[in-house]
Amino acid sequence: MLLTDKVIIVTGVGPGMGRKLAVIGAAEGAKIAVAARSKSFVRQVTDEISGQGGHAVAIPTDVTDAKQCERLVAATCEAFGRIDGLINSAYIFGGGRPLDAHGLEQWVSNMEVTFFGAMRMIEAVIPVMKRQRDGAIVNVSTRSVVQPIAGEGAYVAAKSALHGATRQLAAELGPFNIRVNAPGWAVSRACRCKPTCAT
Repeated sequence: MLLTDKVIIVTGVGPGMGRKLAVIGAAEGAKIAVAARSKSFVRQVTDEISGQGGHAVAIPTDVTDAKQCERLVAATCEAFGRIDGLINSAYIFGGGRPLDAHGLEQWVSNMEVTFFGAMRMIEAVIPVMKRQRDGAIVNVSTRSVVQPIAGEGAYVAAKSALHGATRQLAAELGPFNIRVNAPGWAVSRACRCKPTCAT
């Protein structure tokens, strides 16, 4: 297995990609700290992983609160002793409406969760990874940052900011053997569409 005994935090473990990343990571041997705002959902995902023989802890977390991000990191270290990876998957979506339909409030709230939420998590985990002199941070991105879709401005702006921060942090944290990446081209295995498919 690719991730045997690795310890990974996955934020934004909602009923989509975040959950899949957590379950797949556990299936590959990782110990997973499952984080999202919904207490019931993180417990469901933890139970799912445990039911398949994996190891996981449920830590409800709102990434807009720096103290909760710090608590998530501390609880993960307490449960598993270290942190090898952080996957920032928490986000909100703008609802597919253009700027003039809802104003800048949606852009601000999206930045607060999608961009600054990830940055709060990174800030909280850096001291642990620096002590270990090892770690990997993955900021889940989107293909929309290079192929805009009308109405997704708030979401794309936040993900674009995350792209820029990823490049900056890769340069800053590389000397500590901490890798920072932002993959953003995820296509369903079942998809049989042309390359323009947004699945």
